[in-house]
Amino acid sequence: MSEVDRNQQARNEAFVEMWKAPLDDLKQKLEQERIQREKQNLYNVRRWLSRAKPETDYAEAKGKRLMDLGEWLIEHRNFKEWQSSSISSLLWLHGFAGTGKTGLVCRVIHEIRTKLVNADSTEGLGHLAFFYCSSDKPATGREVVSRSDPREALRSIVSQLSTSQYGRSVATVTQEKYEELGPGSDNRRVLNDAECVEIIAEVAKHTPITIILDAFDELDQTHSHQLVQILKDINQQCPENVKTFISTRSFPAIEDYFKADASIEVTAENNGNDVRTFIHRTLQASIDEKLLIDGNVSEELQSDIEKTLTKRAQNMFLYASLLLTQLCDKNKTDDEESIRKKLETLPKDITEAYNQIMAEVHDRKGNSERSCTVAQNAFKWLLYAQENLDHDAFLEAVSPPEKRVVNDELMRACRTLVVPGQNTYEPAHYSVREHIGRMDDYTSSKCHIVATKSCLNILNKMFASDA
Repeated sequence: MSEVDRNQQARNEAFVEMWKAPLDDLKQKLEQERIQREKQNLYNVRRWLSRAKPETDYAEAKGKRLMDLGEWLIEHRNFKEWQSSSISSLLWLHGFAGTGKTGLVCRVIHEIRTKLVNADSTEGLGHLAFFYCSSDKPATGREVVSRSDPREALRSIVSQLSTSQYGRSVATVTQEKYEELGPGSDNRRVLNDAECVEIIAEVAKHTPITIILDAFDELDQTHSHQLVQILKDINQQCPENVKTFISTRSFPAIEDYFKADASIEVTAENNGNDVRTFIHRTLQASIDEKLLIDGNVSEELQSDIEKTLTKRAQNMFLYASLLLTQLCDKNKTDDEESIRKKLETLPKDITEAYNQIMAEVHDRKGNSERSCTVAQNAFKWLLYAQENLDHDAFLEAVSPPEKRVVNDELMRACRTLVVPGQNTYEPAHYSVREHIGRMDDYTSSKCHIVATKSCLNILNKMFASDA
């Protein structure tokens, strides 16, 4: 190479080196802008599809339960066949109220997610979508999303199946629908049922999908049958790649929907060991926290309590939980003899347990007038409020005029039937709402009278403070 050529090469290398850093910076900036556009597009598409928060609902449900329970379901023949089958299918989990179905659904989601994470890359990762149905009203301070609306459940499923937070990806068919019908279009509207089916079927052509619905019976029953038909239509359109798992309580109207599908019933034979484990752990924790006889519980009494509750509860977590909470009440100074007497007179079932607790709540001889009023106000607000109030607003609403209620006072007054949720107070179980709603003291008119008085009391306080 001549001297001239060497000099020219040196000048070229210097020129390239001079521009390398600025070009790398530009490339990095363009890449960051592309990622930001993808994130913003993903956010916009998801908000348009559904504002439900299934991950939040899953985390809340999982946090209340013992995740190492439910092994019997994972090992059940019908579950294994459903999971391993190469054809699209629906599996129905059913049982009476309080048998731990939501906990089992949490276990199923955990199981499937684990398999997806650990799947061989040559198999291709599938997509999972789930929805926790609930008849509870949405809380104030949150975007209003009804978890009892079958269409909301369907759109949430579409959102989860056709978008990916990790890859910031949106399925082509979904992106096209967003551009056609999203906020920036002249034809702005939400997806209809047929369009949801179209998107799910298109996604299922390219990857296996699993759809999970918990507490299907809490959906609006005037339209829930349409969702069942939609899910079955998807299975027909996609004879492979679509697995659907639905949990419900057992009653005839629901059974008609799923009687032709594979099913698993939550029976004492199936989950009896899980209930026994739950009773043992919960009782031991209560003893350790000195909630039962100040922790001075003999091994014999502990064993007798566990045996008695296990025999009575059979497959009912809810029943066991109610009785354990009543036995382990730190506000009562029971001794071993009184505990044994209580064991002899336990309510025979959930209905009798609710009747017994509500009788205690209404007992004005055994409770103060204020305690009875607080509990009844709380139940009435939970039954008929158009939106769930946050903690502070709820305490204000149920308070008698003379003094504001605090959390501990509310919990004592309502016994075990009301619990603090993440943002709101709520019935301990859906069946609590149903039971109280059938009582004569909790008709619609009586509940609305309490709400009216509460609002007037709050207004009086506001005007008094301004005076």
